[in-house]
Amino acid sequence: MIYVIGSGPSAAASVMALLARGIRPVVIDAGITLEPERLRDVQRYRETGDLKSLKNLKSGMSASAKGIPLKLSFGSDFPYREASEKLCIQENSSGALPSFALGGLSNVWGAAMLPYRDEDIGDWPIRMHDLASHYRAVTEITHLSQSPSGTMDTLFPSYCAHPESLRLGSQASAMWDDLQLAAAKLQRKGILFGRGRVAVKADIGRSGNAACDYTGLCMYGCPNGSIYNSRDTIMKLAAEGRIEYLPDLIVKQIFENETGIKLICTCRKTGEALKFSGSKVFLGAGVISSARILMESMNLLGRKLIIRDSQYFLFPMMRLHGAAEAAVEKSNTLSQIFVEMVKESGLTRSSHLQIYGYNEMVREALGKSLGPIGKIFPHTLRFLEERILIAQGYLHSDLSGTIETWLEQHNSIGQAPMHVRSVVNPATRDHVRAVVMKLLAQARLLKALPLFPMLQIASPGRGFHSGGTFPMSKSPTELQTDILGRPSGFKNLHVIDSSILPSIPATTITFSVMANAHRIASNCPL
Repeated sequence: MIYVIGSGPSAAASVMALLARGIRPVVIDAGITLEPERLRDVQRYRETGDLKSLKNLKSGMSASAKGIPLKLSFGSDFPYREASEKLCIQENSSGALPSFALGGLSNVWGAAMLPYRDEDIGDWPIRMHDLASHYRAVTEITHLSQSPSGTMDTLFPSYCAHPESLRLGSQASAMWDDLQLAAAKLQRKGILFGRGRVAVKADIGRSGNAACDYTGLCMYGCPNGSIYNSRDTIMKLAAEGRIEYLPDLIVKQIFENETGIKLICTCRKTGEALKFSGSKVFLGAGVISSARILMESMNLLGRKLIIRDSQYFLFPMMRLHGAAEAAVEKSNTLSQIFVEMVKESGLTRSSHLQIYGYNEMVREALGKSLGPIGKIFPHTLRFLEERILIAQGYLHSDLSGTIETWLEQHNSIGQAPMHVRSVVNPATRDHVRAVVMKLLAQARLLKALPLFPMLQIASPGRGFHSGGTFPMSKSPTELQTDILGRPSGFKNLHVIDSSILPSIPATTITFSVMANAHRIASNCPL
């Protein structure tokens, strides 16, 4: 029996690779799902456009000048529910959160899909040519909306045989035209750009009723199911009988001997202890859950592990010219433009920016920032709505804070309390400032002014681009894994999530995590 632990993107990619090798795996998962009443609201809105259902699906989400406190899915916190309690996390000063949801954090991700480059993974034991075919396999799983023509395309192949295309909103379309006009000058400054690449079904011809219909609900949850969610992959395969799916299970420990692998689990609902035996395990429970499982399994109580992070920052940009239809048009509200600031720009490491146009939460944040002025002078709010873009940025992990995690000794009831603590990197703020100042210097070409005073730098982990707890190495030590994700002392346990990335480049993490998981499941001995 071969087990896959988890149902997030890395687990889905490994499952697809195993199926291609003729293996029918068993997926073990905590499997928390959206509440039935909210699911009914999703279905009702999808079928009828019922406004009461829409209001319920947006509930609980709020925005301010500091961003969104926590992204929900259809107004529900189910992606994060129970995980911290069941993992016995007693302290968490970081922005990172574990997930026990079916589909993991793909329930709330931004769907951005950009590969890494050899220049950004120089400390990895593998190169981009080792991942190329697996990137292509991932795009067949997720779909990829991408329209070529930007200056970044030569550095970042799409690896997609059948790219789809989402239309730009009016704000993004105007900015795109300005970027095209200034392309050569920006490129000489080390600033590259391209259309946002997102895991969204956009082509009706290929995707049928699941294709994006521009409802503008991307930040709340897509009722159409157009944004990729690994839940859909797992559930489809289970319904077809191609995998066995076992929900409501929490893996505690993994042991290996000459006869095979043994999993020690508990039932999420009853606490009952359960054991499973098999020949091989692929661990994709997410960086915090996987860390706990491995620390328990490898008897690392009291040992501090370092989780690396691609730190996240946020700032608004004011366009010089407004787009009058921005607040009323039908549009997707995911990232529509990517901006890459490569080392040639004078920065010590490449940085990645995702540009977002108008959505309802921008209006809410602007309204809170203006206070009574916005009510007294509504044209001021309208003026800003037509011109404000949001830039969401990420740094390489070398320039980001880190997260420490460790387990205490077991207490009187047999639990080992877990600690997750952020550690500030003094270089982070200086590099973020350098990124914003570089954009500010090119404001005339961008036709947009970064609003430096409103810059927000999130705590490590808040952007959920984290990993590196047990990094891959050609010559692994005790707290490393080999290039097939096997920790010290294991031959048939393969860690497949972000835990094994030696560093976290600034470009988006999920695409590369899925490609690496697919590589391991495709190449490991069975």
